[in-house]
Amino acid sequence: MSNKKILAIVVSLIMVLSLFAGIGLRNEVARAATLLTDDFEDGNSDGWSTSNGSWSVVVDGSKVLKQASTGSEARAYTGSSDWSDYSVEAKVKVLGVKDSSSGAGVIVRYKNSGTFYALVLRGSKVEIMKKMNSSSTTLVSKSFTLNKNSWYNVKLEVSGSKLVGYVNGSQVLGVSDSSIATGKAGLIADKCIAEFDDVVVSSSSGNITPTPTPTPTVTATPTPTPTPTSTPAGDIQLSDSYGALKVLYANGVTASSTSQLVIKVKVQNTGDRAIDLGRVKVRYWYTGDGADVEGLTVASSLGSKVAAKVVKVGATAGGADRYVEISFASGVVLNAGSTTSEIRVTVSRASGSYNQANDYSVMSATSYVENKKVTGYIDDVLVWGQESSRTEKIKVLYANGATASSTSQLVIKVKVQNTGDRAIDLGRVKVRYWYTGDGADVEGLTVASSLGSKVAAKVVKVGATAGGADRYVEISFASGVVLNAGSTTNEIRVTVSRASGSYNQSNDYSVMSATSYVENKKVTGYIDDVLVWGQEPSRGIKAADSTPTVAPSPTPTPTSTVTPTPTPTPTPTSTATATPTPTPTPTTVPTPAPTPVPGVNAIYVAPSGSPDNPGTIDRPTTLEKAITIVQPGQIIYMRGGTYKYSVQITIERNNSGTSNARKCIYAFPNERPILDFSSQPYGSVDSNPRGLQINGNYWHIKGLEVMGAADNGIFVGGSYNIIEQCEIHHNRDSGLQISRYISSATKDEWPSYNLILNCTSHDNMDPDNGEDADGFACKLTAGPGNVFRGCVAYYNVDDGWDLYTKSETGAIGEVLIEDCVAYGNGQTSNGSATSSSDGNGFKLGGSNIKVNHTVRRCIAFNNNKHGFTYNSNPGSITVENCTGYNNGLKVSGRNFYFEEGTHVLKNCLSYKESASSDLVSGTIINCVLWSNRQAIKPNGQLVTDNDFYSLTPTITRNSDGSLNLGDFLKPKPGSGLEGIGAR
Repeated sequence: MSNKKILAIVVSLIMVLSLFAGIGLRNEVARAATLLTDDFEDGNSDGWSTSNGSWSVVVDGSKVLKQASTGSEARAYTGSSDWSDYSVEAKVKVLGVKDSSSGAGVIVRYKNSGTFYALVLRGSKVEIMKKMNSSSTTLVSKSFTLNKNSWYNVKLEVSGSKLVGYVNGSQVLGVSDSSIATGKAGLIADKCIAEFDDVVVSSSSGNITPTPTPTPTVTATPTPTPTPTSTPAGDIQLSDSYGALKVLYANGVTASSTSQLVIKVKVQNTGDRAIDLGRVKVRYWYTGDGADVEGLTVASSLGSKVAAKVVKVGATAGGADRYVEISFASGVVLNAGSTTSEIRVTVSRASGSYNQANDYSVMSATSYVENKKVTGYIDDVLVWGQESSRTEKIKVLYANGATASSTSQLVIKVKVQNTGDRAIDLGRVKVRYWYTGDGADVEGLTVASSLGSKVAAKVVKVGATAGGADRYVEISFASGVVLNAGSTTNEIRVTVSRASGSYNQSNDYSVMSATSYVENKKVTGYIDDVLVWGQEPSRGIKAADSTPTVAPSPTPTPTSTVTPTPTPTPTPTSTATATPTPTPTPTTVPTPAPTPVPGVNAIYVAPSGSPDNPGTIDRPTTLEKAITIVQPGQIIYMRGGTYKYSVQITIERNNSGTSNARKCIYAFPNERPILDFSSQPYGSVDSNPRGLQINGNYWHIKGLEVMGAADNGIFVGGSYNIIEQCEIHHNRDSGLQISRYISSATKDEWPSYNLILNCTSHDNMDPDNGEDADGFACKLTAGPGNVFRGCVAYYNVDDGWDLYTKSETGAIGEVLIEDCVAYGNGQTSNGSATSSSDGNGFKLGGSNIKVNHTVRRCIAFNNNKHGFTYNSNPGSITVENCTGYNNGLKVSGRNFYFEEGTHVLKNCLSYKESASSDLVSGTIINCVLWSNRQAIKPNGQLVTDNDFYSLTPTITRNSDGSLNLGDFLKPKPGSGLEGIGAR
């Protein structure tokens, strides 16, 4: 889902004073409120206006906003014209340019196309520009090399008259100008083709410096001083605190073949403040050459305040299958510009020899030199050197299961993707999510994954709160779990909870508001403890402007301290779900979630609950009562069992969450609440009660089963709601419907921007005539931006989806349907139907009213009438990568029926046993359609059953609720159908 957030009430800035004794940190930290975010994952740019250019949402790994014209200066803008002090941050990629002056960036204080400020990356410079009355002026600029097809993180902050620009997290420009006081946020593509993603608008901290110290150039990945020996891989970036210390190294035994490694190091503080060495680690990477047992001694004037251990990693690669890690006791302070005395570590083996020629970190220097292959860390963040390379590659996909800014639980959802060319043992992989504990001393931790006990997690606290993190969750795996090249794990869901108080997620380094999976380079990935994905947070130490002159330290007489190799930290016990057994039908919607901590900022309801109870886990209340007392950011947990209702349950119009703190109703983990409205009386179709009616905004309903209502099972009359992993069935009208909450509602009150995610609707039938009960309906009076994703509609008496419009109320808003399936519609599972039952899979209009809906990667099969039909919508419907199979079972139906309009069918596949030919008016791009009882591939051959792995339907759901269709309708390699259809 795209996260479009405009706060109804701008949150006040909070200034927090933090005093850090002895280390000189800045004592003023500003916390900014998020005004708006958009990652475009909903597939549209709703809320944005444009001026010039050709703007659309496209897929480039994830969904991004693209401007596709080099003709002129193009702009997109959003937000409030009253915004004054704020920042705009976005990922920006330039794909093609008209000339050397072309460039792209972000806009603040946008008044109109002729008046705004912008930070723009151009071919040879980065600049802050002002456009005033259509006249452009460069306020400040510096040398810059723009690499096409590279993502840059670009941020422009404005506060009062001060403007400051950042590229890839580093401040690069600053200037003062007071010409424009307020305006909207925006994006700019000046005579270039560019893509934009992950837009964040935040209220300004107010503590910006107008003129930063200049640096000579800015490149795609900022290269700190000192420069590493080689450029890091594209999937990793150096922490902003890189260069805050350096490691000096000398080799005590230079022979290539030796029974002992003698590693001598000194740590130098090159930052501008003192550091507690308890936060520092040093690693020397080498190959054990078959040594199973190694002795280890440490000699240093620090005595017992320094220790070392050998850590073996999973494979020999890049000159290392292990490393020596040197660490220090807390309280040993190294002042800025100072260097420790020598630390000598001897590693020995009982038999055989080490071949140092194989070792990554080795150098032949016997006097101290800088060695960037001996790596240094502050709070487990790499700040010196370059780690031993790994041959495998991964990326981390992330989604946020609890997006409220203030919450008692963090719900971290990740998937690990193998982007390399070979399989990898996940026992070598770790993932870290960095966050701030906000004073929590004791935290609960649960893990839910289909990997069961083969995945674990732990919380590791680091030495200081800096860069949005004073701890991290580390996810690790048992050895022997293999992830093949190109494959992705199922969801791993980690819940971190606290017994009292709340987390403030706006402080957290790794957090994003994305509820659907996206790449997040602030969730870091490691192979063999080597950073291979993402960027670690900066620490509370920074590099000084110049390397200090250091007087040589005298070498003390070492005190020999024998430190045995410590026992590795055991993998913590975790709560995890067992590997799920696939369900042969989609009737069961899983709710994989860890067990919540009882009594932590939640309200509990149960079938036996009482309205007089406080809503604790031991004394649950009722759903009706909980709905009236729940606060934004709170969760109502429904315990399993059947809740019998004879009246409608309504969430009133004035009962809403907020954009960053939803009100939630969730199934209690691993339990199934069933809301049974079968005892509702059935009377007039105009007044029958519904089941659950949601008139409020910003609610999240998850994991419920709703059945038997006299009208709709779930009715959505509000906006910005999420209905997820719900099963709606045997209701007496459409299972789930989105329409205005009351007949007097004006068009601007029509429900908009709702997400229906991974839901199932089946066996809904209206007793009066059998032509109203669809699986999902977004019709008659629905606003823009409503999305159905990952849903299944089957055996509903009328249609699977119904987007009907009528002349009395006019056009509805455009709807997006993605990754959905409709089958068997036109009758219920027991064969009930009437002569009025339509039986379309996806019905996309009505009454000759134009609405330009979009349907992507959907499948319609075995429906009684049409699979996909325009249903008298003469607009321009886009149907992309969809498959129609064997529709028209009981009437003369087609897989694709678009008789009038300027519709676009792209990469669609139609195949069936018999019946009518497809009919399409509009543009057909790379489609295989059914005509005269055959379908012809682009290569001229006929489509046959043998082109598919299977034509037997298998529909299950993965642990995250997403659809798993197995091999159903999946073309075989070499079939000539590659890239065509939904599979």
